[in-house]
Order: sequence, then C-alpha cells, then structure tokens
Amino acid sequence: MTYEADSSLAHGSDSDEEIINGAQAALRCVTELKPGENCLVIADPENEQVAGAFAEAANRLGAVGQLHLLTGSRPFMTVPDSLLEELQDQSVFVNIFRSLGDETPFRIQLIKGECQNGARIAHCPGLTTSMMRGSVKVDYAKMKQDALNLIAAFEGVDSVHITTPGGTDIVLYIGNRPFSTDIIVPPGQFGNLPAGEIFCAPHEDRGDGLIVVDGSIGDLGLSSFPIHIVVKKGRVSSITGEDTDRVAELERLLALDEGASMLGELGIGLNPLAKLTGNMLEDEKAGGTAHIAFGMNVNMPNGKNDSHTHRDVLFYKPTFNASYPDGTTKVIMQDGKIVK
Repeated sequence: MTYEADSSLAHGSDSDEEIINGAQAALRCVTELKPGENCLVIADPENEQVAGAFAEAANRLGAVGQLHLLTGSRPFMTVPDSLLEELQDQSVFVNIFRSLGDETPFRIQLIKGECQNGARIAHCPGLTTSMMRGSVKVDYAKMKQDALNLIAAFEGVDSVHITTPGGTDIVLYIGNRPFSTDIIVPPGQFGNLPAGEIFCAPHEDRGDGLIVVDGSIGDLGLSSFPIHIVVKKGRVSSITGEDTDRVAELERLLALDEGASMLGELGIGLNPLAKLTGNMLEDEKAGGTAHIAFGMNVNMPNGKNDSHTHRDVLFYKPTFNASYPDGTTKVIMQDGKIVK
C-alpha cells in the first residue's frame, strides 16, 4: 500500500518537528535528496510515525515523498510482488521496518532491487524515535571529514592486526580493498541512518584469529557474556560462549548458505552521538567500536562474497596495527581512538 505523506505531520507537536528536522538533515546531507526527485519510504505499521516523518521531510525539501506500508505475514523471505512494482522511477529510498534475523535475505534482495536503477538508499531497519532525536542529528560535515581522514590513513595498507582489551586478536587482509563511508551515498549504493562508519570488504579467504564479541550481534542484540569466534582462512571455525542460546542462534544464522560464515566486512564506528543499546543499526556507528561481518559484500569495492545474508559482530576499543607491502607498520587506532 503506497500513499502520500500525512500532511498532519506538517503541523504536529514539537516532538514531531524534531523528528522531521532530523529526517531533513539526513536526507539532505547523506542521500543529497534534491527538489523534484521521487523519494519512497518503505515501512511496516510499527514504524509508521518515523517513516511518515521522512516522507514529510522529503516533501519539505521539494521532493515527492511517498510511504509504502508492508503488509502480510512476517518474516519475509523475498520482496512482496506489490513492493517490487514500486521500485521503479525512484531517486531515493528509505527503508524503515523491524529488524528480524530471518529477514536478511529479504533485505538483501530489496536493496539490490532498489540499487538497480541508480537510486540512493538509506537502509534503516530498527530505526527509532530516540535515534532520530540523537545520532541522526549529528554534525554531518565534521563526521564526513573525520571519515575521509581515516579512510586516507588506511590507503596502501596490506593487512591489519586488530586487538582489543576484551581479547579480540585477528589479522585481516585489506590490500586493494578500499574503505568507503555511509556518510556519502553515491547513485546505486546504500548507507544506513544513523550514519557514521567507514567499512571495507576484507579478503574473504585470508583472515585468521579470534573475535571476542563484547558488544552486539546483528539482529540478536547484546549478549550477557562475550562470544568467542575463531576464524581460519576467512571462515568461522568455531563459536563458543556461556550464552549458549545466543551461540546456537548465531551458528544457525551463519549456516544459511555457503558464504554466510565467510568474511564480508570490516567496519569502524565514528558517530559521537551513537549509543550502545543492542541495536546494531546504531551500535556499529558508535565511536570507539569496530565490527566484523560475515556474509554478503558484493556491494563493496572488490567484494566477492555473494551470500544471501550478512551478520555483524561488534567489539569495543579496537587497536589497529597496519602493515604495508614493504614490511613497515603503523598504529592507526589505539584503544578505539584515532592516532593523530
């Protein structure tokens, strides 16, 4: 079901205005929405308030904002036919719906369909009103410059040795795998809101070591105890931890297809307003954190993992010791802080 933005939001409460203003800033700075462009906001009924604010914000920016509400039994495994018909002739998409672990294949198919015709996508499963009043209202200009500076610091790096106080100790290879940032969304690409990370696709078959997940896990939230993931030649070798239910669920999700347990992403959070709540959409943007994902990365420069799923795991206060092809090394981050 697709319809125009609810005009009543234009004269709503101060709270509504704060959310709409945050949506305007994000659409203008991240997706660079322009007057006259079409903007389709895809949401479920649980997120209609925030979705309606984005559609109204698009209209205030001079674009044509519409809202498509997802209907039907969840979880979705594929994009409903009624929505597929709406993916043409759009300049910008905003995806705002519940983040369900079993819906990763649906989300990946949706993003691929949205990117096909060169649209810019703000992908926000799990976006909340709290984020709209907080991390979405960040200083985008400063954060963008921080991201570009950090990307420049990684230029020419062959591998990174990542360690944390929590016990993470892993080497990933990133030669010819450049970093990007979700603060800039080019045509045919997507980023998240809240924005605030840089990321790359590490070599899928060369990473080795231990990840100690003392933060959150994509779609599964925060764990009561650290989760230990052993990686050998880029693939998950074992998962252990006292939270046995969480371990079993992560094992299931990383076995959905051949690429689900293979390296897919290395990301670093840069948003100073992002809070750690167990919602990976915001957690992975938080300053002082980093995350590694397993699964799909073909949307990233030179990525080769075409899995139908993508699962992030987050850890605190990472140190990045970079190695170059000539054998020299440099510490780029120390305990979650960028080394100047």
